Amino acid sequence: MQTWEEKQDELIRELFAGLKKHPEDSLLQVNSFILSYKTIEKLVLDDEFILDCIEIEKRLTELGQKPVSRGICPLVACAEWCRRRFSKQDNKLRRLAKTIKNWQQEVLRYREDANLSTIQESVKKADLKFQELITTENLRLQVEIEPEVDNDNGTGQASGALLLSMNLWLESQDLPLGRFAEKIRLEPCDSGKSVSEQESESLYTNLEKILPNLIRKARYSLPERVNLTIEYFIPFDYFKTKLDKIRFKRGRNLTPLGEEYPIFINSFERYFDQDFLEIRDEIELKKQGLWNDVNNSVTEPSVPGEFEGDDIYYMGTDPSDSDLERIEEALPIAVWSRDVNQPLIEGEHLNLSEWQDWPNKIRDLRKKKKGLEVTLLWDDLYPKPSQRCRPLNTNVVD
Repeated sequence: MQTWEEKQDELIRELFAGLKKHPEDSLLQVNSFILSYKTIEKLVLDDEFILDCIEIEKRLTELGQKPVSRGICPLVACAEWCRRRFSKQDNKLRRLAKTIKNWQQEVLRYREDANLSTIQESVKKADLKFQELITTENLRLQVEIEPEVDNDNGTGQASGALLLSMNLWLESQDLPLGRFAEKIRLEPCDSGKSVSEQESESLYTNLEKILPNLIRKARYSLPERVNLTIEYFIPFDYFKTKLDKIRFKRGRNLTPLGEEYPIFINSFERYFDQDFLEIRDEIELKKQGLWNDVNNSVTEPSVPGEFEGDDIYYMGTDPSDSDLERIEEALPIAVWSRDVNQPLIEGEHLNLSEWQDWPNKIRDLRKKKKGLEVTLLWDDLYPKPSQRCRPLNTNVVD
């Protein structure tokens, strides 16, 4: 009979072959395993979270090289973590869960001293710890909208289409916990309206078709009662899009996302356009002063206008193009009503002294004031999607 050292490469490839067919689900579960299991079994890995399928295979190899300890094989434990969660999902993932179960039996023939019952009990314990941790973490779905570049014709110009990616972040981490979309193409829609109106309406129409299902998938992959916030990274031309009005099914009713989750926008250009590097550094200094003052204060936080200079925030109604340019190029925080007939009133709708809780307060405001058109730009110290990943589908690489 072959030894584990002789057999492990073949068996790891078999497990990876199943996981890479469901890259978004697998990435989330392997990262969840890393996050929770190391707190139970003190599992030490070379890196933290992983970003793509290539790194999934590397991590499986690393786990396979670790010895069995107290009956626990780290590689089988990772597979068991995935199997437990996949068994509660749709038919395709349930089939993968059965494949993993058969794979475990094969591995245990070569992994001396490994005990499946011990592994299952340990994973169950780690899962409970994960659910406890994730309900206290600040979680953010970051939806990135970027203009597609016409590379086919070599022009380097925007094609008119947009590309959507979506990541799940934990506030305490520097890398995303999971990825639920990678460069989904959003076709432009011709509505016959002005260019700016047409662009915003086109994005809204495209997102309402696909975004609710992506958010639902992310939400159902997490324990109940989690605190989830949605942050859009959108190009400047789409700042007026009614992103909070996108509806999803809740039972038989359609509910705006902005009434269910804290929702705000950020500038795509700030983080991905090289021309904004210098501006981004200037904004970063303002952000550091703004949020560090709140975190270090033992009394009531200062009103933004009391900071040195008055270029920290904006509150207004239906901002002009020049207002929006100033917001994008200079301000960490901005809030405005898109409806000139329903202006935001300081002291009635929002208080400047409570700016640090605006995401939640605006969500509550959207619930109470039906029809209120509120956009919040909120650029805080939360990790931003600075790393551009390889595509999750690596079949072409094989």
